[in-house]
Amino acid sequence: MLPPGFEPGSSAREAEMLDRTTLQELNSLRKCNIYKINHLFKGKKLTNKMTKRQIRLHQYLIRTGKFQNKKEIITILKKGEVTVNGKIIHTPDYHLKFSEEVKFNGKKLIASRQNKYLILNKPPGYLSTRLTRDDVELKKKTIFSLIEKDSTLFCIGRLDENTEGLIIITNDGKLSHKVANPEFKIKKTYLIELEEELNPKSKSMLEAGILVEGQKLKPVEVNVGDNKKRVLIVLDEGKKREIRLMFENINYEIKRLIRIKIGNLDLSNLKIGLGKTITVTKEYIIENLGLPEK
Repeated sequence: MLPPGFEPGSSAREAEMLDRTTLQELNSLRKCNIYKINHLFKGKKLTNKMTKRQIRLHQYLIRTGKFQNKKEIITILKKGEVTVNGKIIHTPDYHLKFSEEVKFNGKKLIASRQNKYLILNKPPGYLSTRLTRDDVELKKKTIFSLIEKDSTLFCIGRLDENTEGLIIITNDGKLSHKVANPEFKIKKTYLIELEEELNPKSKSMLEAGILVEGQKLKPVEVNVGDNKKRVLIVLDEGKKREIRLMFENINYEIKRLIRIKIGNLDLSNLKIGLGKTITVTKEYIIENLGLPEK
C-alpha cells in the first residue's frame, strides 16, 4: 500500500507468519532420545546427521556472526587467517562438517546450525552493523540491541544510521548471497520527505539519472505525491547512500528516509512497530522477494 497522496499500486500478499517447531523435527527428536524438550530453543547437541552434513567454509563463517559478507571472508582467507583442523584454508568453497574445528586468528569459531529469519522495522539513529570499539566510544547504537542476543545474526542489505524502515536479519549466508545477487533485481521502495518541494525539473533529472563520482545513479521509478515534499523512489540495486547522494547532487535536503518495501514485503501490511521485529520463514521471504527456491 502506498502512502496517502500516491497512486495505489499492488499491495503485498499477506502471508501466514510461522514460528513453530515442525512436526518433522518433533518426530526426529522422538527418534534421537539424546535431545530434551528444553533444548529446542536453547540450542541443540550434535547428532550423527549433523556431523556428516557438509557446508561451504564461507557459509560456515557467515553463520558465526563475526563477518558481514562473503567479500570480507575472502579477504581473511587470502591472508591465511582461517584454519580447519589446524590446516590453513584459502578457498571459500572448501567443504567441511559442523563437527570440524574452525579457527580465526587462533580463536575457535562456532557456527549456528539453525537458520533464523527476522524482519525489523529499523528506527533512525541505529547502525545496521555491530558496534566497533570506536562506535562504543562515540556512544553509537546498533539494531542488534533491539533483537534477541545471537552473535550469528546479520543484516541482508544495510540501511544507514539515519534511515529507517524494513530490514531482513538472518544467519543464512546462502539466502543473503541470493538476495544480494544483482541478477534478481529485487525492487526496494523508499519514501522520502524533503525540506522543500521537488520541482518538475529536478524530478526529470532524477529520472534521467544522476552522475555521482563518475557513476550514474538512476532510480527505476520516481513518484511525487500531492504533497510535493513527499517522494517515492524505487531502486533495483543497492549502492551505498544512493538516495542521499542523488538528492545532495541536485541540492535537496532529506528530512526523513524510510524503506517501505523490499520486493512484496510491505511495511504497511506487515504492521511492525518501530524498533520491533517479526519472525518469518525462509519460504515467506523467498516468495515475497520473487526468488527461486533452489
